[in-house]
Order: sequence, then C-alpha cells, then structure tokens
Amino acid sequence: MRTGKKKLGRMIRITVSWIVVMIILFPIYWILLTSVRPVDEILAYPPKFLPDLTTASTRHYATVLRGKMGSSTNQYGLPTFFLNSVILSVTTTAVTVFISLFTAYGLVRVRFRGRNLASHLILLCYLVPGIALMIPMFTIAVQLRLNNTLAGVILFQIAMNLPLGIWFAKAFIQGIPESLEEASRLDGCNRIQVIQKIILPLAVPGLVVVGFNTFLSSWNDYLLPSILIDKEGLKPLMVGLYIYFNQNIGIIWGEAMASAVITMIPVFFIFFYFQKYIVGGLSMGAVKG
Repeated sequence: MRTGKKKLGRMIRITVSWIVVMIILFPIYWILLTSVRPVDEILAYPPKFLPDLTTASTRHYATVLRGKMGSSTNQYGLPTFFLNSVILSVTTTAVTVFISLFTAYGLVRVRFRGRNLASHLILLCYLVPGIALMIPMFTIAVQLRLNNTLAGVILFQIAMNLPLGIWFAKAFIQGIPESLEEASRLDGCNRIQVIQKIILPLAVPGLVVVGFNTFLSSWNDYLLPSILIDKEGLKPLMVGLYIYFNQNIGIIWGEAMASAVITMIPVFFIFFYFQKYIVGGLSMGAVKG
C-alpha cells in the first residue's frame, strides 16, 4: 500500500514538474516560432502551434541585422543597440566585480572602527527599491551633464549593482582561511599580492556569480536607460527594440521576435559557459552567507 502511494506521489511530482517546465519554456518556443514565420502565419487565427518547415525562413533575422524596420531603413537599428548594450553591460560588470572584490576584502580582513556599520549600510542600500532612486538619479545626471551619455548609465548601474556584489564577494572571502594569507605574508607578499595570488583564485566562483548577476541586471535594464537617454544612437537593446512597436504601421511581430532571440543569445551563452561556477557559487554563497 505504501509503495503504491509513493509511486503515485512520484508520478504527481514528475507531472507537475513537466507542466511547470512547459509553462516556462512555452514563451521562448513561441518567440522562436514567430521569428521564422511569414507575416500571414504570424497573424493567422486560430494560431498554429507547430512549425511549418516549408514556409520557415530567416528573413526577419536578415532584416534586423541590416538595421532595417520593415521595408524602411533606420539610421539606427539592432546592430547599434546591440553594441551599446555590450558596452554598458561589459563595463558595468568589470567595474562592479573589481570594486566588489576589494571592498569585500576590506570589510572582512581589515579591522577598522565602524566596519560592521559600513556592512549594514551597504545592505541597507541594497534594500532600497531601485525605482525610488530614478528621480534623484535623473536630477544628478542632468546637473552633472551625464544624461544622454553611456557613461552616465554605466555610473548609475554600477551604483545600483555594487551593494549586492559586495555582499556576495564578502560571503566568499569569509570562507577563505586567514591562515593562507598569513603564510603568504611570511613569504613576503603585501596585501595586493595576497589578493592577487590567494584571494582571487579561491573567490572565482563568487566573482563569477557577481559578474553574471551584474551583467544580467545591466543587459535587461530598461527603466534607467529609458529615463537617461533620448538619443536614438545611444539606446541599448531593451529601449531600442521599441522601434518595432510602431504607432504608425503597427507591431512588426516577426522582426520584434527575431530581435528578442538575438537579445537572449549572449545571456544563454554566458550562463552555459559559466554554469558550473554560477551554480556552485550560488550554493556556496548561500551556505557561507
């Protein structure tokens, strides 16, 4: 009797798991399907849930990669927006990881008055909703003439990602035995050399997690760039893709979905390439934190 109940419970769990997976993956499947369909199939009702290989094509991808929108050519298109997003995300990630490493090391290893207070203030900054900071950041950007510049967006994205990055790095550095640092100092290493030769190699999983979270946050950021940037040539992907939702000619679904697929590729590539570090880093950070 118990064996039958266990089997039934296992079957229910497996069924529910598959249903959840299908719900999560269906939007991605539909985006891929729409991106290779001709316009008449995209707008057909009732919709077809299976692909038709005889009509599938990469025409929408070719259009957006040439910077076009429908039959017209924009001065700025997907290639420009993609490059802007790469500049924003890579720069924000690199600077955030660098500052997080040294700040976390200082909070963990350097003993100074107010160290605990500084740690709690950093955590408090992370708890403040980002949307509550939009108006103050816009005011500061205008006064410093950082609006309509990639540098301004990068600066504020770094500020918003640093609190979480410091706390992740802090959790990993706390798990590194101080005896390793003491041994390296006996060999003549200064603090910078200790960080370079001891802390950095051992904290790689944690720094990868910090980098991935920062990259994802910057890459998917819509609100901050849309507030700070008006110039078409400086817009990142998440803001620039709204050219395919045109009030005059309607929504260009095929090209919008092709652009969405191209937008997802870097995130998937980074996740699968660093998967073992990200999964391991998150679990280790949760235990140490």
